[in-house]
Amino acid sequence: MKKHAFLILAHKSPNLIRRIMKVLESDNHYFFLHVDKKTPNIEDFKKAVSDIKNTTVLEKRISVFHAGISTTEAELALFEAVRKSRIDFDYLHLISGQDYPLRSNEQFDEFFEHNTTSYVYIDDKTLRNSMAKNYDRSANEYHFNHTNKKYVQIYEKLHLGRLLRLFYRRKPIDGYVGGWQWFSWNKKVFNFIMDYLQSHPDYLQRFDHTASPDEHIFVTLINNHLDELDVAPEDPLRYISWHPHRPINDSYRPFILEEVDYPFIIDSRAFFCRKIDERLSASLLDKIDAQRGEPYDINKHTKFV
Repeated sequence: MKKHAFLILAHKSPNLIRRIMKVLESDNHYFFLHVDKKTPNIEDFKKAVSDIKNTTVLEKRISVFHAGISTTEAELALFEAVRKSRIDFDYLHLISGQDYPLRSNEQFDEFFEHNTTSYVYIDDKTLRNSMAKNYDRSANEYHFNHTNKKYVQIYEKLHLGRLLRLFYRRKPIDGYVGGWQWFSWNKKVFNFIMDYLQSHPDYLQRFDHTASPDEHIFVTLINNHLDELDVAPEDPLRYISWHPHRPINDSYRPFILEEVDYPFIIDSRAFFCRKIDERLSASLLDKIDAQRGEPYDINKHTKFV
C-alpha cells in the first residue's frame, strides 16, 4: 500500500489537530506537524498528538505571518523533515490545522493506490488575464508582510512598495502564475521541486518581499511541466468556498464552514474541506464523521465548489 505524508501547518487548537490526525491515522499514513513559532503552547500540541502513530512534531519552527515568505519557509521546514525521515513517500498532502477529512481512509487510499497524478489548483488563462494588474503588483512591487499588522498597514498607507519599485527594478519571474497553497503531490513533483530549489537557490530569493509567495512559488514551477509531471491543475481535492451559499457577516475569505454548508461539501470532488473552526464548525464535523465511509464515487461529483 502506498505511503502518504500529511504535512500540517498549525497555529492553534491542539485538540482539533488531534481530531484531524486521529481520523487520518493509519499504518501507511505519516504526519509532519509544524506549529507556528508565535504559538506559545507547543507542549499542548505535543501532548495532544503523542499517542498518534507515525507522527513527527517539528523542532524547527518558523514565525508565520500572513502573505509573507515565512509561510513558504514553514513549508520548506516540512519538506526538510520529510527528506530527513528517509521514507520513500508516494504522495505528500499539504493541509492546515483547519482542514478536515471527508472520506474514509480506505476510500482515500483506494483513490491514490493506482494513481500517479498530482492534484493542485492553478489559475487558468482567463483568470490570469483578468488579474494581470494584481499579478504585476504581487510580483514586482515590494511587500513586507513578515511582521506585525500595524507595520504592514503603515507600509501600505505610504505606498512604500510602489515607491521602491521605481528605484529598484525587479528581475521578471518567468511564467509567473497563482493558485492555491494546498496540494496533493505525487513524489515526482516533490522530487522535481526539491531538485530545482537545490540547483537554483536564487529562485526562492526572488520571491522574498512579494505578496503571498506561497500561492505562487511552487505552482509557477509546476505549471510549465504539467504533462511531464502528470499534474491536474484544476482538481485540488479540497473544498474551499470563496463564494458563500448563504449570508455571512465575515468578509474574510475563505470563510469558516458551518453545518449549513454540509450538502455542498459532501457533494464536492474533495477529500478535505476548509476552513473549519473547533467551535463554529462543531456540528458540521460531527455530521461529516457520521457519513464517513458511506459509498462515494468521486467521478460522479462536482469538482471543488
